[in-house]
Amino acid sequence: MIEWMGLELNTHWLSLLFASPLGLVVFWFPILLFVAFVVSESAEPLERLARRSERLGRFIDKAREKGPREGWSGYVLSAVVVVLLFSCAGWLLLSNGGR
Repeated sequence: MIEWMGLELNTHWLSLLFASPLGLVVFWFPILLFVAFVVSESAEPLERLARRSERLGRFIDKAREKGPREGWSGYVLSAVVVVLLFSCAGWLLLSNGGR
């Protein structure tokens, strides 16, 4: 139990959010959709900012030549998902005492 502002809160809902398929759908999926929206909307302004530097502009052009034709957003989102999953797995491992 956690006490917050005089209320005793049951921590069972935390296990539902972080360690169940229900938590994946209800909690993490909307967060990942929001991250996808932020990444897609901030890509163009960040690229304009980076192109102010000549060296960064050349780096972006080289990355576009070598990169996928459909764009980088899928790779960025998959990297975010992998980092999120590994951090959740690490958190669960540490919370169980490494057993």
